[in-house]
Amino acid sequence: LGAARPRCGAASARAASRWHGYSAYSFSPLFFLLRFWGAAKLPRPIFLRKTANQRKFLIYKRLSIDYTITYRILFDEVTAMNADFSRTLALLRQEKGISQRKAAKELGISQALLSHYENGIREPLYLTAMRYAGIAITPEKRPAHVDTVVLDDADTARLHKWFHALPLPEPDPAPEHLLEVRGLGFGYTKGQSTLHDISFSIGKGEMVSIVGRNGAGKSTLAKLICGFETPEQGQVLLNGRDLAQDNIRRRAQHIGYVMQNPNQMISKTMIFEEVALALQGSDMTQEQIRQRVEDTLKVCGLYPFRNWPISALSFGQKKRVTIASVLVQQPELIILDEPTAGQDFRHYTDIMEFLRGLNEQGVTVVMITHDMHLMLEYTPRALVFCDGQLIADRSAAAVLCDPELIEQAALKETSLFTLANRCGIAPAEDFVERFIREDREVRTHGC
Repeated sequence: LGAARPRCGAASARAASRWHGYSAYSFSPLFFLLRFWGAAKLPRPIFLRKTANQRKFLIYKRLSIDYTITYRILFDEVTAMNADFSRTLALLRQEKGISQRKAAKELGISQALLSHYENGIREPLYLTAMRYAGIAITPEKRPAHVDTVVLDDADTARLHKWFHALPLPEPDPAPEHLLEVRGLGFGYTKGQSTLHDISFSIGKGEMVSIVGRNGAGKSTLAKLICGFETPEQGQVLLNGRDLAQDNIRRRAQHIGYVMQNPNQMISKTMIFEEVALALQGSDMTQEQIRQRVEDTLKVCGLYPFRNWPISALSFGQKKRVTIASVLVQQPELIILDEPTAGQDFRHYTDIMEFLRGLNEQGVTVVMITHDMHLMLEYTPRALVFCDGQLIADRSAAAVLCDPELIEQAALKETSLFTLANRCGIAPAEDFVERFIREDREVRTHGC
């Protein structure tokens, strides 16, 4: 189906279209497949990943075509559809007489992403919580802000019922320690301390956020763990072994670091070469390197593009390449600096679900972030830094339900905390945990 786009300008394309009616696609496998489906009489050339008007033809022409096949083949990214996706849902609902939720599920779209596909952004968490509780969101409720949304007694009762319907699970047992930081201290200039007496541990298989205002010492901590800087005092231990004598290359075999901007990490032209670079000079044979790289690219969803130039990739795909270049060394711990910076909700979700999948396979993930939604939704635990000190090591929900801590570390209070307080639900931290659990179920199972 991968017919190449004709290499010609807009004027040449129009001329070609007038000459033979269908442009170069008339002779492509895609054209014959569409012709078989009954969509051969195209009003003008159809280019994949093109404008909304060129895509609309297939949306409205395909009532006699299988929805799922057409949707998955013809659209490279679901965000490209925008309003067209809503119309596709409407057509499917009308023809089959099913709900929007079922229509989205039939198209293979998780319910958690549905609001983004329709509106381009994710709705505020307090509105999602209200929907989970069965509250209809209408203009009369003034839903623009959590402080102004109208909640009557029936709405409050629904939220209470939803909150108590499913008890919180028992906490998981403490995992075995993987990384330990003991009394770490460091300063870039003599007489000035950037980090003061930092101590914590991270267990095997955990997913942890490191948060705090700019200049709090988050990135400096990552540099010390990876060996880019040398601490003035304290220890960094991995599996109980002091890393003081390990150079950067040796640490990289166990601890991977992914920078915020992938362009600052990429040094090769081709994807395969970039991922294989970390294994060059090792005692592995070329066949072993090839197999390791291909296996890693499959995990990262990049195997079909293994022979592509990196310049052809999107920002999010480049991010995956940098993650693959770290994963190929099979580290036990990955540290990511702002993994979703500059991404829309769809690509944010793609990256985070990918990282969560790695975590479920046993990779310990630590993320430096300013995104409170990311911290809340994906990392059960958060380390909070302020002025070079570790001021809190608590659950993400507990951090965002502590007004004093939020002010001290310049974080952003979650709207779920405000909603719980307005409804008299206590403790608010448990309400937030209840939401996270429900949202994860919806995100995973689409129901």
